[in-house]
Amino acid sequence: MGNIKKTLKVLGCGKQNLNVYLFLLMVMSVITGTTGTSEASIAEASYIIYQSGGTVYAQNGQTGVNDYSGTDAKTVIQSALNAGNVVYIKEGTYTLTSNLYIANNRRLVGAQKDTTILRGSGYFNELISMDVNSGHVLIENLLLDGNKASGAIGAALRIISGWDFLVRNVRITQTSNEGIRFYGTATNIGYGNFENIFISNCNGNAMWIGPYVIDSVFNYINMARCNYVKVEGTNVTSLWFDNIIADSFDAVSGESYGMILNDVNNIIISHSQFYNCLRNGLVFQITGANDSANIQLIGNYLGGNGTQAVNSWSNLVFYNTGTGVFRQVVVANNVFVGSSISAYGIYLSSTFARSIIEANSFDTSHLSGTITGIPTGMTVKNNPGYVTENNVLSSTFAIDSTGLKTVTIPHGLAVTPNKEDIVLTVIEETNVDNWGYNLLKVDSVDATNVVAKIYVSTRSTTAGATARLSLRVGKP
Repeated sequence: MGNIKKTLKVLGCGKQNLNVYLFLLMVMSVITGTTGTSEASIAEASYIIYQSGGTVYAQNGQTGVNDYSGTDAKTVIQSALNAGNVVYIKEGTYTLTSNLYIANNRRLVGAQKDTTILRGSGYFNELISMDVNSGHVLIENLLLDGNKASGAIGAALRIISGWDFLVRNVRITQTSNEGIRFYGTATNIGYGNFENIFISNCNGNAMWIGPYVIDSVFNYINMARCNYVKVEGTNVTSLWFDNIIADSFDAVSGESYGMILNDVNNIIISHSQFYNCLRNGLVFQITGANDSANIQLIGNYLGGNGTQAVNSWSNLVFYNTGTGVFRQVVVANNVFVGSSISAYGIYLSSTFARSIIEANSFDTSHLSGTITGIPTGMTVKNNPGYVTENNVLSSTFAIDSTGLKTVTIPHGLAVTPNKEDIVLTVIEETNVDNWGYNLLKVDSVDATNVVAKIYVSTRSTTAGATARLSLRVGKP
């Protein structure tokens, strides 16, 4: 609840944030745990799964009798899931030769996410699947090991047309494809909450979030050594990604971005980190005629992305291969750190409406600059490293003599400013009113200095009288 209140405070209640504000109110029940699922303990279990002497047992939680047993863990666990609502799996490694299917109103709970291990053997599509009509489901405290070296599981968790569910405290590793595959087929699905998930060493996407996914929250997701997170498809809307970490995405496919979101609406990404990815850190793209609206990037860190030595990757990209428009985009309070080969902090190659980049911080290490391609419809203001936050004073120049004076002022920015964004003001160092000037101009600008010229037309009669120029860069 605290994160929601904090984000609402940052976003405010302006008209352009109304849809996102309503979405956050709607998902409060998901974050606070009122989704129809609750933490299951061993005392609540319909069945308790354990191993002994190479045999897997499903002990009835009410009678204490082992209703199911055998050497095939998949068969025993599936039998328990079919017969009871709450299945608790004790510590141990359980080998699956085909996927577990979780139906409606089920809880699959392990002892701990590092010690209750479901490990694949041989090739099949996923370790756990939730299909049509899988609602009110809890999956918790498990390690899902695709074991790709021995046969390559496609994905660890597939959710297709599932709704109203919680996946919490789960570790995913060693899949040949996605860590999580979440999508619908013809109708909207969602009301899902993914919380405290660690995904690593996947050959494919860490997460693929596809068509018809709505109203879902991804909170404390830590991902490393995978391909990108991809969000795309028909009617993908109202998703919140909070406290996401995408670290060193450099999978064997070579397509390793931090996160790509195509044709999406009502998206919040907050308090997250995207760093050391092979290509761009975070990419938003429009591929068709529809607009993408209400995108909020608040309080994130994007650093050192574009580690592939091509000199064309950036930390944040808005890109358009279609005809739609990005509307009501807010990029605020983020930190952008470059590298010797990352091109830009923010790369804009699209059409925008009622959008703003504000109060972000840029360092000086982006190879090609901090922000590029600023279009009509995008306002850029108050970004340290991109504009001066305080006036910069020049050294003194003499006003007790006439003539053209050249004044060099270090601007201290991470980017070479445009001449039209520079404001110069004359500040007297000596308090005299008996001098004048009739020319003040910006003569040149480079990556370090603004060079100004001022023509003193009337000299001060006070010997040694001086003045300074005050420099400010940026739009009001």
